Amino acid sequence: MPPEKPREDRLDARHAELERWEGALAQREWAVEERERLVGVRERVADEQSRAADEREARANEREVVQSARERVLDQRELDTAGADPIEGIEDAFAREVARLDRSNAFLDRSRAAVERAQARLEGLRQHRDTH
Repeated sequence: MPPEKPREDRLDARHAELERWEGALAQREWAVEERERLVGVRERVADEQSRAADEREARANEREVVQSARERVLDQRELDTAGADPIEGIEDAFAREVARLDRSNAFLDRSRAAVERAQARLEGLRQHRDTH
């Protein structure tokens, strides 16, 4: 019987080692699943933020189109009124031009922000791809 004891001990040790490996594997699988879940959550949040930003940008663009049309109407009215004070007309035209420039700057800012969001999203997707 003594030769059987070392064999049983080796088998028990191997069985214990296998259980440790299985436990470690289960922990790793759980960690991977948790990371994938968190990546999915992050992607959904990023998509929602991107959609919200796109909607805000679309509304701002619509407001800009309406304002530009309104200014064209005012410009046309100014051309049609020949007897008005020329200085006042110049001041009004200057004020409208300043407003146009402000809207153009706002449009550029929105465009830059959209590009930055797209670049951040792309970088996030690349990082996710590189880790898997």
